[in-house]
Amino acid sequence: NRMLTACLNTQTITLDGANKFIDQPIDYIFVVPILGHAKGTAFFDDLTVMEFTPTVGAVTLMFDDGEITTYTEAKPVLDEYGYVGSASIITEMVQEPDFMDWEQLNELEDSGWEIVSHSITHPDLTTVSPAQLSREITLSKMILKRHGLTVDNFAIPFGAYNANILARAALHYSSARAYELGDNPVGSYPFEIKIRSVVNSTTVDDVSQWLAEAQERDSWQVIVFHTIADSSDDRYYVTPENFQEMIAAVAASGLPVITYRQGIKSFCIRVSQN
Repeated sequence: NRMLTACLNTQTITLDGANKFIDQPIDYIFVVPILGHAKGTAFFDDLTVMEFTPTVGAVTLMFDDGEITTYTEAKPVLDEYGYVGSASIITEMVQEPDFMDWEQLNELEDSGWEIVSHSITHPDLTTVSPAQLSREITLSKMILKRHGLTVDNFAIPFGAYNANILARAALHYSSARAYELGDNPVGSYPFEIKIRSVVNSTTVDDVSQWLAEAQERDSWQVIVFHTIADSSDDRYYVTPENFQEMIAAVAASGLPVITYRQGIKSFCIRVSQN
C-alpha cells in the first residue's frame, strides 16, 4: 500500500450545492493513484479537504550532464548572488575530459548544491534491456553515494520515459524528472515535473517571462542548462555573457532560488510506502 498526500484544486467546493465549503475558487485537482503495473479498481477513503495557502513562487537552476562548465562558469556566477544549483550527473563521464571530477562534485555538494543522478551512460531508457534499465537507474545512485554524495532524485536521459521507467525509478528516488516544458504549481506530481530548457536561442526576456509566471502563479520554475560556452556541437548551450544576464534577471525577480530537492518538498504531493 502507499499513502498519497495531495493538494486538491478544483472549482469552488460545496457540501450541499449552495453553501461554500472553500471560499475561493481554485484551479484543478490532482488524484494520482500509485499503482505500478497493477490492474483493477482503486478505492479511496479517508479523504480530507483543507484550505491551503500556496507558497510563493521559486526557481531551481539545474545543470544537466556534469560538464566542467557547471563548475568553471556557473558556480562562480551563482556564488556572487549566494545561489546554489542542482547538477545532474552521468556517472561514467565523471573525470572524463570536459566533465567534472569527484572532488569538484563533492565541493558543489559541500557548498549547498544538490547532486542528481542522470544514469550511468545516458542512454534512451525506453530502448534498453530490463537489466540495463535497472543498472542505469539503481547503480548510478550507488556510485554517487560511494563517493560521499547524497542522491534523492533522478533526471531521465533525453527525457525519454514510459510507465516501466517511472515505476522502476519510484523504487529508488523521490522524483524522476523528464524534459517536458512548463512550470509546476503547488501539488505537482514528483514524477511529472516540468522544466524550462535553455538553448542557444533562449533570450534573457524568455527567462524573465518564466520568472514573471512563477511570481503570478506562485509556481516553481525548473530552469535547465547544459553547456555554458561561446559555442557547442549542438543547441544546448548558452554563452557565459547571456548566462550572467539570466542569473541577474533571477536576482532582480526576488524569487527564492532553491535546489531541486527543496522544490520537490515544497511544491509536490508526498508519496510514501505504507
